[in-house]
Amino acid sequence: MYSVVVPVSNLYGRVVRNCLKGLELQSFKSMEVIVVDYGSTDENHEKLLDTLEPFDCTVYFYPGPLQWSSTVSRNIGIRRARGMFVGTLDADCILEPGAAEQVMDLFRERQDRMVVQSPCFLSEDISGDVELPEAYPLIKIEKSNCMYYGQGIGAYVNAPRHWWHKVKGHDERFVGWGPNDLNLWKRAGTDALMERVKIVRKLPGKMDPGVLYHILNEDTVCYHQWHEGGRFRRLIGSKRFEKVKELNENIHKYATTLVRNNESWGIP
Repeated sequence: MYSVVVPVSNLYGRVVRNCLKGLELQSFKSMEVIVVDYGSTDENHEKLLDTLEPFDCTVYFYPGPLQWSSTVSRNIGIRRARGMFVGTLDADCILEPGAAEQVMDLFRERQDRMVVQSPCFLSEDISGDVELPEAYPLIKIEKSNCMYYGQGIGAYVNAPRHWWHKVKGHDERFVGWGPNDLNLWKRAGTDALMERVKIVRKLPGKMDPGVLYHILNEDTVCYHQWHEGGRFRRLIGSKRFEKVKELNENIHKYATTLVRNNESWGIP
């Protein structure tokens, strides 16, 4: 019924283990998990496989050196997903046990929807001690300080599989990390057949027109595990990073079509 795509690159160990453990503990069980390792070294891929060994998941590996692309890596998994509904979850995020069930409840009400949920950002102190499932009570104390809405869309994005194929996935022109989730959200807003749903802790002061806001149920939070920022900038250098940032912003600003990519989307 439901596929979840988790993209990674040269990432393994506790952070990824927490992400996969959170998926394993979901109350909704009709689920496949797809991990896309895009651009890792052979050594780091082996470490990832050790991390994933306890979990029931499918792994696709495209070895480096590759220019990191969150859009391509997600599309690889989306194109191969078998579920009626497909979600993407960042590898540094943790879902509480009822999160997937809440998403599926929203799809039971209406199938033609994009359902998004922004994360609660855990502090560095909390993140350092997170080891699921024992850490669930520890991270719950952060709830009251978290906001679940705003311009940022990413972390946990869901849509029917037929819609992903209709629009040919994320725009693969985006390089590295960029406004690709926000761009996807904007594209969905141009599709008269789709309804956009934001899962939030509370209603924002200014609500976006044409968006349905759904208040979080109990035990349905998406948490972001703390990590040092600026990884992509360090990887490609500041000068290259500024050019990439400008490219991504121009794609988001000027590209207006609903359908992106060509028939080879999701095939690196």
